[in-house]
Amino acid sequence: MRIINTSCRRGRRGVSTILGTIIFIAILFTAVIPMQLVMKQADGIYERKVLEMKHRDDERDREDIEIWVYPSETDSSDNITVEVHNKCEVNVRILRVWINDTAHPVDPDNAMLQPMEEVVLGEYTVNAKEGSKYDVRVATGHGNSYESETGILAYTGSEWETEWFGINVVITWRADWMKPIWTKYFNVSIKHYPEEEPPFFINPGGTIIVRAVSASEQFFDVPEQGIYEINCSVKLKPAADDIWEQYYSQNSTIEWPNGPPIIHITIENPPPP
Repeated sequence: MRIINTSCRRGRRGVSTILGTIIFIAILFTAVIPMQLVMKQADGIYERKVLEMKHRDDERDREDIEIWVYPSETDSSDNITVEVHNKCEVNVRILRVWINDTAHPVDPDNAMLQPMEEVVLGEYTVNAKEGSKYDVRVATGHGNSYESETGILAYTGSEWETEWFGINVVITWRADWMKPIWTKYFNVSIKHYPEEEPPFFINPGGTIIVRAVSASEQFFDVPEQGIYEINCSVKLKPAADDIWEQYYSQNSTIEWPNGPPIIHITIENPPPP
C-alpha cells in the first residue's frame, strides 16, 4: 500500500499561493499604481493647459485697440507715424508693425500698453513716391491683428490722403460733475467751420446717445479736416417734460496731415459757463 503525504502537497500549494500573491502585489506597486499616478498627473497637466488656453482666448476676445496712421511731417514724404489706443481693460503687448508686407520692430518702451493708454509706437521710414499706398496693421501678443482706423494711407506726389475723417465722442457713465437731475439721455451735435464757406451742422438736430453702464461712444463721419464745434445737451428729470440743458460746447481741430484724421473727444468735465 502506497501512502500519500497530502499535508506536504498542501504546504507546497500554500507556498505557491503566497509567492503568487507577493508577485501580484509587487507588480501592482511597481507598475499599475505608478501608471495610475502618472495618468492622474497627466490629467492635471492637461486640465491646467486647457484653463490656460481658455484664459488666453478670453484675453484675446477682450482685446480692443485702435490704430491711427498719419504723416510725421506735412511737407515730407519720408516718414509716417503709427499711434495706438488701447480701448480695453487688459494689457496689450505690441509685437510688430506691418506696413504693406514688411514687418517693423517696435520700441520695447512702447510695446506694452496699459488699459486705456495711448502710445505713439514711432516713426517709420517709407520714402513715399507719387501713387504710393500704405496698408498699416499691428500684431499683438494675444494673436490679434488690427488695421488702421483710417484705412489706406496714400501719397499723391504733393500731399497725403486718407480714406475718411471722423470725430469719436465718449461720455462717461457717472462722474462727480454730473448733476442728480440729469437723465441718461444726451444729445450731441457737431458743427463744421469750413475756411471759405459758412458753418453748418453735420448732424442737424443732433444725435441721441444713451449713457451706458461703463461709457458711451458715438462715431461721427466728417467731410474734411478743420475746425469742429462739439455741443452736448442732457435731458433733465422728469423725462416726460422733455427739457434739455446744454452743458458742453468746445471747438476741436482735425489737424490732418499734421495729426490723426480722427480725433477723440472725451467729455469729462463741462467747461465753466
